[in-house]
Amino acid sequence: MKKLIRETYLSKLRPFYNDCETIKVLTGVRRSGKSTIMSQVRDELEKQGISKEQLIYINLDQMPYKAVKLPNQLEKVINKKIDVISEKKFCYLFLDEIQNVKNFEVLINSYREEGNISIFITGSNSYMLSGELITKLTGRYIEVQVNTLTYQESRDLLKINKQDIPNDFFENYLRWGGFPKRFEYDNDEARLLYLSSTIDEILSKDILKQAKIRNKPLMKKCIDFVASTPALTISTSSIKNYLLHDGEKTKKETINRYLNFIFDSKIADRLDRYDLKGKVALKTFYKAYLSDLSFKTLVSSNPKTLDYGPLLETIVYHELISRGYSLSIGKYDSSEIDFVVRKGDRLAYIQVCYYMGEKGSKTYEREIQPLQNIKDNYPKFIISMDPLGGDEQGIQRLRLIDDFLLGDRFSL
Repeated sequence: MKKLIRETYLSKLRPFYNDCETIKVLTGVRRSGKSTIMSQVRDELEKQGISKEQLIYINLDQMPYKAVKLPNQLEKVINKKIDVISEKKFCYLFLDEIQNVKNFEVLINSYREEGNISIFITGSNSYMLSGELITKLTGRYIEVQVNTLTYQESRDLLKINKQDIPNDFFENYLRWGGFPKRFEYDNDEARLLYLSSTIDEILSKDILKQAKIRNKPLMKKCIDFVASTPALTISTSSIKNYLLHDGEKTKKETINRYLNFIFDSKIADRLDRYDLKGKVALKTFYKAYLSDLSFKTLVSSNPKTLDYGPLLETIVYHELISRGYSLSIGKYDSSEIDFVVRKGDRLAYIQVCYYMGEKGSKTYEREIQPLQNIKDNYPKFIISMDPLGGDEQGIQRLRLIDDFLLGDRFSL
């Protein structure tokens, strides 16, 4: 299957291709396409006339570099490749899954200081952006978070491979998500096996190994809880009660630690609440948005049944993130706004629902009332599966697929 050109990410990286002062860091859940984007950067550089010997690519998760675990080992590998380059030309260093090398930060920074090496690194968890790397490289790196394919990208992938887009493709995407490789499988059994192997790899390499977790069954239960409750409010107490019901007694501190490991491994993103009146961030009761919709299917007792509400909210979340917006959950008195969307000094409010229903119905009032309560002049939107959009008392109603996912009716 042909690979989709991930233009969203390439456009963010292009201004830094030849910037040896700035390390380019690609993060994201495993199998989201980070290595593919690295390959596409190399392809673009080759087309610009850069020789292959100047493009140094080392995948530390694959042979023959899988045994490279220490900085001095990695240094020998890199220097051997640099020595091949004639006349010490400017070169490009691509390091895939850099977190496999312990204490890599000092080494990477030393190559950055050489002044003739443009460095790109990838990692599948947040540990590589903590501690020493942050201390040494503040202001000297950019992070680009790579997500699985959006709905538009998924359609584009089928098109470039000359495949028809089925009528139920949106439901297919809600169920099976956007992991690029999953589109190579044409039956549910194969997709489930692939997703199961993905979670197992994340658990093994990005949680148990990196965080040194000993209680694997408990960690798996916490993952199952987060995966089964996408876009729903989470608290330590709710997970503790879930575990107690399953016969597992656990301290709140342990649950918080395990949740942080889940977020660090990119299985899900944590989204905090923001008090719109008090203008302060709130640290209690947040939501978790799965990095891919398929994780919900993986833990579902009935994969063929779709829980539209939280899935639609999750797809809107990822679409907004992919477009470069900053998000929080809005709290206004006792009501909640699904998304407070920011870009620079611009701001908007978004509510997401399956169907609004008739004017005056409970669903209609529940969705529109929180937006009406906010008296400022920032734009307000309701995104739903309703067949008609339009303007509702100054609130813009957008059709999820045609206006938002495939259209351009939302922008700041």
